[in-house]
Amino acid sequence: MVSFKLGKTDGDSFAIVKGKSGDPSSGISELIKNYLRDLNKASKAKQLTVGAITGWTAGYVASKFGKIAATAIGGSLLLIQIAKYNGYIEIDWNKFNRDVKAAKASIDRSKSKFPVIIDNVQQFASENVVLAGGFASGFLLGFASA
Repeated sequence: MVSFKLGKTDGDSFAIVKGKSGDPSSGISELIKNYLRDLNKASKAKQLTVGAITGWTAGYVASKFGKIAATAIGGSLLLIQIAKYNGYIEIDWNKFNRDVKAAKASIDRSKSKFPVIIDNVQQFASENVVLAGGFASGFLLGFASA
């Protein structure tokens, strides 16, 4: 059961969503699950439309942020390389290699979570084929239109 509480402070409206445990994050999770369950019962046209709109939005945002991130990372690497070349930066390669090994070990420990995530996505996509198809096509259109 998801509960809502509406309020207003200093002219700003707000809503508090709580789930069974009283935790707001569980309330949002339950709200999304309920919405998807209801959407699964809706017409195929509505599922396709919702999937396409959310996919287009996600693709558009991913494209915009991707370009910004690529520009920021590329510019940073260029500035670091120029600073190193001019002697402003001295890199401790031993520490760098230790940190890279530690990061690799952390990634290796996290690898066990990826199959579970992939299984969940595959299960969701197989249970909601129309919604997932709409999302995928919308994502590609959004990515291309940005």
